[in-house]
Amino acid sequence: MNFYIALLHYPVLNKNNEIIVTSVVVHDIHDISRAAKTFGVRKFFVVEPFEGERKIVERIEH
Repeated sequence: MNFYIALLHYPVLNKNNEIIVTSVVVHDIHDISRAAKTFGVRKFFVVEPFEGERKIVERIEH
């Protein structure tokens, strides 16, 4: 069975029920990556709409 997961940074609802974008946190990526490996996830995606934040993720990935 193929199993995929995503860490979403957009769209996210804040406490006022408004749609916002959250920042990339290295610890989130690291923790979820480890869990994905442990449970046989085929692919892990990070959904981030801002180019600057995507560059951070790309730097962490490689």
